[in-house]
Amino acid sequence: MFSVLTGCGSMKTGQAIGRSTPQGEYVADRPVSPQNATATVFRHLGINARKAHFPDAQQRPMALVETGEPVRELFRA
Repeated sequence: MFSVLTGCGSMKTGQAIGRSTPQGEYVADRPVSPQNATATVFRHLGINARKAHFPDAQQRPMALVETGEPVRELFRA
């Protein structure tokens, strides 16, 4: 589990996304993974992290983010 604080222009800030159990030990609703948080930062920078690749040690293409999706609640429609 982790918490992330973001603050930047054009994002819908000032909200809690997801919910934990009453004692805070488990995610109860809307889990956000570290890959989702990373994809959110890249999207805000204008980078599609699933499509942007860089070479690994064997020169194979490797995506910046393999499975994450941007947190949609943070972006205006």
